[in-house]
Amino acid sequence: MKHLRATDGPRWGRMYAGAMVRHMIESHEMAMRRLEVKRPVISWFRGPHVRWLALRVPMRWGRDVPTLPELDIMRRGNYTVDFAAEQSGLLHLVEEFCACSASELLPEHPLLGRFSREDWMRWGYLHADHHLRQFNR
Repeated sequence: MKHLRATDGPRWGRMYAGAMVRHMIESHEMAMRRLEVKRPVISWFRGPHVRWLALRVPMRWGRDVPTLPELDIMRRGNYTVDFAAEQSGLLHLVEEFCACSASELLPEHPLLGRFSREDWMRWGYLHADHHLRQFNR
């Protein structure tokens, strides 16, 4: 994340670099119980098989995967940020996230269902990888 620049454009999707950093911050805040999101009504997605596929199959997440409405920064319109401050905040938050115990993390991912601490750590890695590839980083 520290090599990302405010001027970097996406290889796919609608987000620009500042919006992606804010999306990553809010996603981690959700995982750490600091930002509440609604659980969508997609029952088949919440089973152990989909969770296993999303977290364990050695494939990168695909492009244009939809996000939860509360975490869709682009729905807010023109989101402006102090990029350096947001980027620094994200790096600090990721360190905090990695130090969380299981009880400090949500027991369930809103889309994928029950998550262990190990699942959250794997999600964090895959989510960051997905968005860094989006910006060719």
